[in-house]
Amino acid sequence: MLWTDSFRNRILFNASKAYIKQLEKTKEYKLLQPVYALSLINDTFEHQLPDFYHHYQIVNLLHPERQLKGLEFVFIELPKFKPQNISDKKLQVLWLRYLTEIEDGTQNISAELFENIEIKEALEHIQESSFSKDELEQYDRYWDSVRTEKTLYLDAEIKGRAEGKAEGKAEGRAEGKAEGELLNSYKVCMSAIRMNMKNEDINKLTNLRFEKINKIIQLLQKYGDDAENHLSEV
Repeated sequence: MLWTDSFRNRILFNASKAYIKQLEKTKEYKLLQPVYALSLINDTFEHQLPDFYHHYQIVNLLHPERQLKGLEFVFIELPKFKPQNISDKKLQVLWLRYLTEIEDGTQNISAELFENIEIKEALEHIQESSFSKDELEQYDRYWDSVRTEKTLYLDAEIKGRAEGKAEGKAEGRAEGKAEGELLNSYKVCMSAIRMNMKNEDINKLTNLRFEKINKIIQLLQKYGDDAENHLSEV
């Protein structure tokens, strides 16, 4: 966006609103978390400064090292940014692709963007930020169910290893562990399908091939709530 006084005021307003909206009537002030307003500006507003990165905090004028924490503002002047090496240029291109290719309703995302850890995280955040309140609660419940299933599986695995060790069945433990891991992946996949997650996301979550994911989808369509009892057909 281009720089205007109205834009600056809007940033101040929205960041302050984001800070205030954290606190419900039943919560304490100490639970408030810092808010960082990040603005990427396709314009130059600090004409007297060579820096493209501007970080503002609320500080004591006489003692700038003393800070009121809670609100911070970061402005990046894109026209001033000049990559210094090949690595910087590649990263610049990836972030600019992220800024220009990811729009509302984007379904197909280049694999190159997922190769960078920071950009992959940004993609996950932007997906989460597009959820409604109900969708976000459903999303949280989904991941809670995934964590619960993994915990139950790990508990069973630990118990199985202990019993196997006592009985001296090393080969059986290895086979049982592999089968248990695969069955757990099938169950996680089934939960993800019920949450209407995309096959690409399920693949990243479970490492299952798309062929297996599609077979589990077919099981759910055929058996409904009883599909879990037919996972041996996958």
